[in-house]
Amino acid sequence: MLAPLENRAILEREPCAMEEAADADRQLHDENQQLRAALQRARQRQKRLLSLGGRRSLLLQQEMYRLEQRCRHYQQRVHELESGLAIVELAQQVIALKEFIRELGHSCRHALAESP
Repeated sequence: MLAPLENRAILEREPCAMEEAADADRQLHDENQQLRAALQRARQRQKRLLSLGGRRSLLLQQEMYRLEQRCRHYQQRVHELESGLAIVELAQQVIALKEFIRELGHSCRHALAESP
């Protein structure tokens, strides 16, 4: 057996009230759809920004690595110049070239002396 209903207005709604309830339901449904679409757009935008940020970060890391390598190279070169090593190497090259030219001259004179 069912308990007696205290408020019969629950069962007996007027047509106007039912239409208002249906309109409210439609409005809530439309608003919900709009919020879902906005949320989806926001998530897509966030994914794009994260992707762009990740690429930008990777490019910056690569640029930093390249600049660090260049800096190490220049530091090494400055150290060589400060230590006089570069001048010693150049002097050795000059001596080797002088020796080569001397030998070349000797070979040319020898070849000219032997030719008829």
